[in-house]
Amino acid sequence: MMEASVAAFADYGKPLNETDLARYSEITAKAGIPVIAPSQKNFTPEDMPKLKAAGIAAPLLGVIVTGKTPESMEAAVRLIVESARR
Repeated sequence: MMEASVAAFADYGKPLNETDLARYSEITAKAGIPVIAPSQKNFTPEDMPKLKAAGIAAPLLGVIVTGKTPESMEAAVRLIVESARR
């Protein structure tokens, strides 16, 4: 497994976009192993099918997505997991 970091630091926390998805697709096509996308961008439940279509094996969720409290983490992760399972 490998982690694919595609966001410039200035883009941290911004929405996932088509350029990011194209970069993930390029990486996953060449990697030959499962690729994880760290949540440098603000991944939403709606992004999960897009990441899957780009070949991403799983998102790696961090504070940008989860927030800093147990409650915000539970809420964010629950919605991401539900979307990823569809």
